[in-house]
Amino acid sequence: MITYLLIYIAFTNPIIGGYKHIINIDISSVVINQQQKLYPEQEWHIMDVTNMKYADHHFNMVVDKSLIDTLLCYSNSNANTSKMIDEIYRVMAPGSRYITFSLHSLEETIRHFQDDKYKWKVSGFNIKSSRWNEDANRRRAVAHCMIVCDKEPYSPSPLDLQGTHSRTH
Repeated sequence: MITYLLIYIAFTNPIIGGYKHIINIDISSVVINQQQKLYPEQEWHIMDVTNMKYADHHFNMVVDKSLIDTLLCYSNSNANTSKMIDEIYRVMAPGSRYITFSLHSLEETIRHFQDDKYKWKVSGFNIKSSRWNEDANRRRAVAHCMIVCDKEPYSPSPLDLQGTHSRTH
């Protein structure tokens, strides 16, 4: 079964084009309770993204909207952001995709995902909102960035081909 994780952070209308098994998490019980009423067909859990209760390699897709922005506002922001990304990487299945959005610049955001410990391809995109203009007085939040991380598929080692089922990361 293909399973998708939405790290909720107050999405509005989280409809994911026809996918059947969508799991949503947020640390706020208020958000979870509100959204459960609106979207009862989806699964909802109160959970901390830096300490998720899912098995390794559980999800085929992970999507979050601006959680990195929230974490970067706290003390120990780099450590907390690293914990979030480590945990997301852990629950991603080989060959899966992680998509995140941020109001920070692409340069500020993408560096958090480009650590050699993650075996994934990182792509970054600038997304201009309809409020974008070249005026020096523009508000910073009129441009967004999207980061896409494609986790490497599992490739068997020579031992696996001989019948020993071990995996290394």
